[in-house]
Amino acid sequence: PGPRTHYHPGSCVSSKEKSCEPCRIPQISYASTAPELSDNTRYDFFSRVVPPDSYQAQAMMDIVTAMGWNYVSTLASEGNYGESGVEAFVQISRETGER
Repeated sequence: PGPRTHYHPGSCVSSKEKSCEPCRIPQISYASTAPELSDNTRYDFFSRVVPPDSYQAQAMMDIVTAMGWNYVSTLASEGNYGESGVEAFVQISRETGER
């Protein structure tokens, strides 16, 4: 038989990670964008086919900079995806010195 592999969307990765990781079962996700999933020391058997939220957050910061905006408000859905995206944007804005 072939290797054991699980495919699932982002919303269930964090909970599934706890049950799949100890068994060394690889996880491949098509929708998991949370930046913390890039931590290979914590998610050793996880892989995704989409970039993390930090790429989208950087693109948003590039737009803010290009437009010369000095005030930006964020609005996001409650939950890991929305909140994680806002956190990534805030972190990148602090790193680039924008406020």
